[in-house]
Amino acid sequence: MKELMSVARKVSKVVSTISGVKAIVIYGSLAEGFADNESDINLLAVCSHIPDSEVRRKRLEKTFEWIVFKNGAMPDWRTKSQDFFFVDGKNITLLYKKESELNFIVDMIKEDQYISRDLFRETLAYVSTSKTLYDPTKIVANLKAKMPKATPQLLKYFLPSLEHLSTKEIWPRTRFRQALKRGNYWYVGEMVDLQIENFLICLHAINNKHYTSPMWAVKSVKGLSLKPTATVSRLQKISQLGNSPKDTEKKLHLLTSLVSDFKRLIIDKKVFNFLE
Repeated sequence: MKELMSVARKVSKVVSTISGVKAIVIYGSLAEGFADNESDINLLAVCSHIPDSEVRRKRLEKTFEWIVFKNGAMPDWRTKSQDFFFVDGKNITLLYKKESELNFIVDMIKEDQYISRDLFRETLAYVSTSKTLYDPTKIVANLKAKMPKATPQLLKYFLPSLEHLSTKEIWPRTRFRQALKRGNYWYVGEMVDLQIENFLICLHAINNKHYTSPMWAVKSVKGLSLKPTATVSRLQKISQLGNSPKDTEKKLHLLTSLVSDFKRLIIDKKVFNFLE
């Protein structure tokens, strides 16, 4: 962690001199405290405008080892607002975002307007759970202040709904059952994964934390104080099963037990005191 943070600060000092860059944050595993030997460094530069890619790379190449994908090895849409390079052997991904765009999305979230789940989680990573490296005009600080805090109120949006995830014949026939009969196991897996994600969002919410990525979910869940017994082992078992009818039955049994224990935990720990 210390080594990665040292590299991140070194990069930030250089990036902050690029015209248009107004703030820099770390996001991802390093920001959330889950970095390990496999981790890279994810940086976001908040800009008044997206700096020209050639200008950026010439500035970066004065200090650092190797700018990746600078010679057309990737499409322009992939590199127009991102730089990939190495510093002291560490892989750096540097993303550039306009301040106006981030403000617009954060305002939508603040006003409880609908945005996609992916965009919501992405914004959480860029703003709520990020660590600030450079922010002289308090741009990031102001964005953080507008973002909603992680509270149990999120349960009203994300509490897992399992009544339609059934392998039994029920009426009306559910899309889940239809997908099983059609052998569309990809869709079956997707529906189960959605409810697992809902469970993880809610589990973090009762611990007043935001859930941002399955990439480090195991470490994140292990660090939560409020959770059902054997949460990690049950989630791991679910992930190791396939999407055949037999494995799907096992998945649903494990997921149902987790959600049932979770709801019992909410009541036992009086998470919603205002309901008393």
